[in-house]
Amino acid sequence: MGFSHLLLRNWRNFTSVEVTLPDRVFLIGPNASGKSNFLDVFRFMRDLAVPGRGLQEALRLRGGVGRVRSLAARAMSDVIIDARVELDDGSWRYCLTFNHDSKMVAAAQRSPGLRSCFRALEQLARSHPGVREQYLVDTYTR
Repeated sequence: MGFSHLLLRNWRNFTSVEVTLPDRVFLIGPNASGKSNFLDVFRFMRDLAVPGRGLQEALRLRGGVGRVRSLAARAMSDVIIDARVELDDGSWRYCLTFNHDSKMVAAAQRSPGLRSCFRALEQLARSHPGVREQYLVDTYTR
């Protein structure tokens, strides 16, 4: 029970990383290789969920979008977090994308049989060009 998969784009020093997470994970690497930055994405998601915090406060705690977005990212590249969580009663997939313009799109899906979060995010972005915050919740299907 817990996080089972994580995809990051333009998060801190990672331009792109995708990992499957087993029950126990050990992060090993030289100094300044990104271990703390990798762990910070989990703290970031926690900060998003704390009542009264949300995206703006989670970003403020880290120094703003410019401090969490990869320096290697192009000027207007989105930060993307795509996390899968396995629970006793099924799985959830949560996708979040935001950029320097403070535009944010979030999608939550239950069960792996639903369309991908990225397609849902793309559809939302196309249908709501000025969107600041949008949630897409699909119903649970077994």
